Formats: sequence, C-alpha cells, structure tokens
Amino acid sequence: MISGNVSYCLFVENALADVLKKVDEDVESVEYSRSSEAEDAEEYVIIGFKNGGTKRVCITADSLAAVVKDVFKIF
Repeated sequence: MISGNVSYCLFVENALADVLKKVDEDVESVEYSRSSEAEDAEEYVIIGFKNGGTKRVCITADSLAAVVKDVFKIF
C-alpha cells in the first residue's frame, strides 16, 4: 500500500476482505491501492482470485458504503 487514507486501507484489507472471502471462496486477496502520493491520486480495491486473475475497482472519492457497493457490483 502506498500511504494514503489509513482508515480506507484498514476497512478494505480487513472487514471488506473478510466478507468477500466468505461470499466467494475463489477470492484469495483484497488490497487497497493508491496510484501515487499526490492528493488527487486514484484509489482502488484490487481483488485477487485463486485462479490468478485480478479485478481492480476504482473507489476514488467513495464513502465506505459506496466502496462496498462498487466492489459488490463485480460479483
């Protein structure tokens, strides 16, 4: 993780990761990512699957509730 919004990182990599792994047994990892250190950097949730695939969901400017909605759109 590039330093950024620590509360978003903790939420994504702990609470959201736990839920996603329970909802879909193929989910292997869930990470918070930030494109750079800049204030206007893009923020993403990167979901890794056991088959080696990944999905990237843009969560820039999302509330925590919107993060959940955006991520669940791919399932």
